Amino acid sequence: MLFICCISERSYSKTHLPRANKYPSLYATSLTALHSKPSSVVSLVADLYAFNADSSVSLEDGTTDLFDPSYCNCVNWLEDVKKLGNVLENFSLIRDGKLMAIEKQQPVGVGDTIYLSMSQMQHKTYEIGFVATGLNQPNLAGFVQDVYAGTSIPLNLNGNTQIPFTVTTDPNSARPDRFRIVFTNASTVSGVTPVTYTDVKALQNNNNVNVQWQVDNELNVSKYEVEKSSDGTQFTSVATIAPSGKSSSTYNWVDATPSDGVNYYRIEEVDDNGVINYSEVVAANVNKTGSSINVYPNPVISGVLGLQMDNMASGNYSIHLINNFGQTIFAKHINHEEGNTTETIVVGSNIAKGVYRLLVISPDNSKSAVTVVF
Repeated sequence: MLFICCISERSYSKTHLPRANKYPSLYATSLTALHSKPSSVVSLVADLYAFNADSSVSLEDGTTDLFDPSYCNCVNWLEDVKKLGNVLENFSLIRDGKLMAIEKQQPVGVGDTIYLSMSQMQHKTYEIGFVATGLNQPNLAGFVQDVYAGTSIPLNLNGNTQIPFTVTTDPNSARPDRFRIVFTNASTVSGVTPVTYTDVKALQNNNNVNVQWQVDNELNVSKYEVEKSSDGTQFTSVATIAPSGKSSSTYNWVDATPSDGVNYYRIEEVDDNGVINYSEVVAANVNKTGSSINVYPNPVISGVLGLQMDNMASGNYSIHLINNFGQTIFAKHINHEEGNTTETIVVGSNIAKGVYRLLVISPDNSKSAVTVVF
């Protein structure tokens, strides 16, 4: 792909760089060389790097934001460059639902947000390499928010910032809107570390869902918003919770009207300066008709399966994978909390292909079985 504008031309055929943690100075030099431009240009480059199995680092995709008072905060295809899709990883800017590789906009200020989008991500470790030039202004601070991890990392407004992250089998780790950049007043946030989510859960309790979260470093928190979604992407606020004022706190909110099926939740923490910090997304599969167990995906992929336990009693469960000869080839114990949870079971990719029986023994010694195909 070739990006063309009045400032630079950048090609995103896969570029291999040495692994950053082994060659940090060379990695930084590579970043600088890729994004060298006149010092008068105010810009923010964001590149997506993949850490590969052969210990190389490949440049998969990237974006450029250019800032000037003559530009508009709108999508203008006479100046902005539309994002062209890649076969694998895609990384772009997004405004008004439009994906862009290069965007021209007015200079950022307090309260502004730059939204990023990603798709076609693989199960591996990545890093976003930000290179900011001339964004620094008096009393302006920028933060890279990771919606999935619930973190808010300071952005160097006139230099490099690296944000490592991993995409796993959890679909939410590859959500398109995982990252955004928010700008706030530096004089009010200097030295303040964002609140840390230590635990977030969504548990079915009869026909309700208990949403629980624990936090540390609860400083300068204005409020918590409980947000709910039916698809794990579009969230709406359903409750506002006041902070306790303690350094470490535990909160609980009850959803008395969950939908039958999967309900997604996340917590939005808003500090006194308006900076938003999201928790990870959690889900509860509400089964209003009774208890059940299910396995997905089925057939199993790469020896990893998810065991969905709906409305099951709390306690210790014994899991056995049994072949056609009645032999137990895999066993595991699970401490299940009351309600609905999903347990990830790693059997391994070396298991012979065929049909197996997954036997689940409950705390009361009752047994349930599911046919599983490998």
